[in-house]
Amino acid sequence: MNENIENMLEELKEKFPKNVYQKLSLRIFDNNGKDYSVDDEFQEKLFNTIYISCGTNLVKIYKDKYNTFYIHTSVYIERKDLAIIGKALSIVAKRLSKIEFE
Repeated sequence: MNENIENMLEELKEKFPKNVYQKLSLRIFDNNGKDYSVDDEFQEKLFNTIYISCGTNLVKIYKDKYNTFYIHTSVYIERKDLAIIGKALSIVAKRLSKIEFE
C-alpha cells in the first residue's frame, strides 16, 4: 500500500477500540476495477472506489474522471453504527484528499 492508504489504515486502527476496528472492513478498487487488500501493491493515484462496511452497513466513496468524490449508501445505517461510520468516513476522506490523482 502507499503512504496515504497506509496512514489511513493506521489511523483507523488507532482511533477505534480493537473490537470496533475488527468490525470495519475496507475494499479498495482502482480505475480498472481491480480490488486490493491491505497487503497488495496499490498505486494510490489510480484510486477509484473504497467500500467501508461495519456489520450490515455499507458506504461507498468513489470519484469520477474529474476527481470529484461521491458518497453513497444503499442501505439505512443503523443508529448504533452511525458514529462509527461517520468517524471512519472522516478519516478516509482526510487521507483521500492528500492523494495526487492522475
